[in-house]
Amino acid sequence: MATVGPIASLSVKPCVAIGAGLMLSRLRQLFGAVQPAPTAAIPAGERIYAVGDIHGCADLFEALIAGIDADDTKRLAAAPRGADPDGQS
Repeated sequence: MATVGPIASLSVKPCVAIGAGLMLSRLRQLFGAVQPAPTAAIPAGERIYAVGDIHGCADLFEALIAGIDADDTKRLAAAPRGADPDGQS
């Protein structure tokens, strides 16, 4: 091997072209099968409203609560938290 400064030259094996399908199957073998992420779902009979930062805006908060109440009434009231949505005990 010829030396160029402090680093010796490396011998490199020639690349072999492989198809995309073979390459992907080898990657899957290497990293394992990826399980699909679970889908998020709200339980039947429940409704969730996400509210952001509202510091110091009592008037906007009151309007937001009124809007949520109106939406809840329009859609028929959701089951109270912890209640059985089917009405069974």
